[in-house]
Amino acid sequence: LLTIIKILIEIAFKMKLKAGYEQIYQQRHDEIWPELVDLLKDTQIQNYSIFLDEETLFLFAILWIPNQEYLEKLPENPVMQKWWAYMQDIM
Repeated sequence: LLTIIKILIEIAFKMKLKAGYEQIYQQRHDEIWPELVDLLKDTQIQNYSIFLDEETLFLFAILWIPNQEYLEKLPENPVMQKWWAYMQDIM
């Protein structure tokens, strides 16, 4: 009998949404780019969830990843840089 255990690291972080941009934020995430979805899959990010506290406009994010080094390489990726630039005006 062989048992395989997959170890995942849980990462949590927060961001701040600018006031008045709640609907735009939701729309942009509802229309997430296929290339960004592919990047997250390629990076083996799992169970990525973001929650908005409507009173404070803080966004709380949680994700699981098997190796933190994968996450540390994301800022170098052109797709990630493009997404951050796209979201910069509302966050």
